[in-house]
Amino acid sequence: MNLKYFLAGFIYLSQHHSFPYEYFYRHKDSLMHFLEAADNLSDKKVSNCISMLEILGRERLIHCEKIIDRLLQCLSINLGATDTSQLARIFFYYSRLKCTIDYVFVGKLMERLYLFMHRLDNRHYALIIKAVAHLNYQD
Repeated sequence: MNLKYFLAGFIYLSQHHSFPYEYFYRHKDSLMHFLEAADNLSDKKVSNCISMLEILGRERLIHCEKIIDRLLQCLSINLGATDTSQLARIFFYYSRLKCTIDYVFVGKLMERLYLFMHRLDNRHYALIIKAVAHLNYQD
């Protein structure tokens, strides 16, 4: 099955409050294999990774730590080539994940966003503000 359609189906079902948890956990290994092979990401693979981050953030899935770690590795490798609007989405979805916060990753995101703040519109500023509100810094 094509990963793009697989993720599109998951996003559609999760938006309609009928996420197939059993199917997701049964095929979690195939998603991990996709991520293991995704060192040099194309634009399509980056958008698929962002969609996967959106699913994990929206559904608050448990037992997905390896998938989250690999997603963050793939996205952090490609932050330099990522569109600024995608950076705002990545930051928003990352802040909604049910995992510990990687301060190095957040720092990289904030540096890239700061460089290109003039390119963002109000919708993306709203995403950044919501993301900062979701983060729970203990420092």
